[in-house]
Amino acid sequence: MLTEKRQEEIVRLVYERESITVAELKEILHSSESTIRRDIIALDQEGRLTKVFGGAIALRTAQIVNKELSMVQKKISRLQKNRRSRVMPRR
Repeated sequence: MLTEKRQEEIVRLVYERESITVAELKEILHSSESTIRRDIIALDQEGRLTKVFGGAIALRTAQIVNKELSMVQKKISRLQKNRRSRVMPRR
């Protein structure tokens, strides 16, 4: 399969499923893991999907995860700040 056609199919599958693993793509596209990984890296660099450990996710899924992570980090920061203000100074 030509690179462009394979990469288009990877993008289509990622957006259809929201996420997909290298192993799944390998089976579906009858390509080697290294070929799939290279394609995912290239597509990630082009901004067409997001590379994750073991596969890829759709950009909108990555945006949701990043937004939730940001909210959690802000909450942790507030809790730490609150905790520091309650600590009594040593005498």
